Amino acid sequence: MAKSKKTRRKEPKVVATVLPVKEASPKKNGVLIFFLFVLVIFTSVEIFMVAQQKIKQNKRPEFIMSWPSEYKKGLTSMGEYGDFIYGVENTSTGLVYKIDKKDGSLAFLFQLPELVYSAVQDSKGDIYILDKKNTIHVFGPDNKLKKKINVDDAKTAGWIEVDSKDNFYVVDLTSSIITKYDPNFKKIFSFGGRGIGNENFTNVGKVFDGPNDQLYCVNMLDENKAQIKIFDSNGKYKKSWLIKNVKKFTFLENLAILPDGYVYLNSFADSLIYVFDNNGKFKGTFDTDIGKKFLITSPSSITGGKNGIIYVATHDLVAFKPIKY
Repeated sequence: MAKSKKTRRKEPKVVATVLPVKEASPKKNGVLIFFLFVLVIFTSVEIFMVAQQKIKQNKRPEFIMSWPSEYKKGLTSMGEYGDFIYGVENTSTGLVYKIDKKDGSLAFLFQLPELVYSAVQDSKGDIYILDKKNTIHVFGPDNKLKKKINVDDAKTAGWIEVDSKDNFYVVDLTSSIITKYDPNFKKIFSFGGRGIGNENFTNVGKVFDGPNDQLYCVNMLDENKAQIKIFDSNGKYKKSWLIKNVKKFTFLENLAILPDGYVYLNSFADSLIYVFDNNGKFKGTFDTDIGKKFLITSPSSITGGKNGIIYVATHDLVAFKPIKY
């Protein structure tokens, strides 16, 4: 029998094809380099601006002077009027400290039988102290009681402020209505009230007299959320802005307002001073001055600004020059 022949399978011949590589045109290379250059510049500018913003937010005021305080429990409100600062200490009895701005000395201590909410002084030197029973105690420049005024227009009068023309503003905490009185304490008009419109408040607390007698009203929107609403002296709404970056509100915050509308706000909870521009833009915080001569500790309160000096009451009373941004 003849042997069968094995047939060898032919492997297919592989032919490698080399495709020519197209070189990028000089035009496309130029576009790519330009794009990368713009990206680098943009990133560098952004990093620089963020760094500059951080530097601004960490700016500190210039220290002027500090004086040992004669109050130990902390002031829940302060006001600068004429030559004096009036500090209120909310304890079981109403303590109001009349402090001389020149040397920080205690000019007089008022002690009322009831809890005190706020104290102001008019241009004649008369002192108006509001207590929790809707009564305003009026003292003369000699610190002697002249008369008492019952605030019948408010259910819960919780704050009093006075403007440059000796007009008074009283806040009703129950209705969030603000009533304006003339220098003789006769009612002129009321505005505000609870509501959601520009003219209304969710829960207004403290009111501060600002530049051109504009009223800066602290409106509590929710827990740890508040805004500043600004009205003119006729009760007409001007503008408002949210108070941002403050972690916690305690209803014990006060304002110092500069002639240019910059607002300094004390955080009673964390002993920081927050700064906002006249449109409410957050500018930064501080708890000490440029030279670190004075440290703000808990609790703190603030006033001033009208004459270019900020006063902070903490363990001592301190005067700062406002920050230049």
